Amino acid sequence: MQRSLEEVSVRRFSVSCFLLMNIWTTSLIAANSICLYLASEVAADSGWYLLKPPLRQDISDEQILKEFPGWRTATESELHEIAPSVMGDWNAPLSRWSHLGSFDTAEKCETVRMLFIKDAEAREPENRRKYPGGYPTLETTLLRNSRCIGSGDPRLSR
Repeated sequence: MQRSLEEVSVRRFSVSCFLLMNIWTTSLIAANSICLYLASEVAADSGWYLLKPPLRQDISDEQILKEFPGWRTATESELHEIAPSVMGDWNAPLSRWSHLGSFDTAEKCETVRMLFIKDAEAREPENRRKYPGGYPTLETTLLRNSRCIGSGDPRLSR
């Protein structure tokens, strides 16, 4: 049976506090303080963030055509349909990604992520009509590349 990271963290916390309380019987206050600190660390590590990638800073129609010369034969409308696939900065540090929400579990985070994607897909026809010179699939593309990241992930601080 495979345990979730959250279950493992809570189990480690429980074992650590049990050992501290039994070993440090002369200093129960110190052991209790350490256990409270560990409890806050476990709580902090058990959350999930929904993050959306940022846009590339150097992006324009001209830059896209420079990087993908095969797209030069595409109409402006076609270019604006396919361009979002290269407009996100997929490799940007997570600290630059947009925070869309915080969740108790990875499952809740993923459920909300899928709802965001479905909503963006539903708005694409309206975006094509309202913004004929825009990028109607950009938000959907960014959301499809969004991620649920554990709050303890070290990449968040880079």
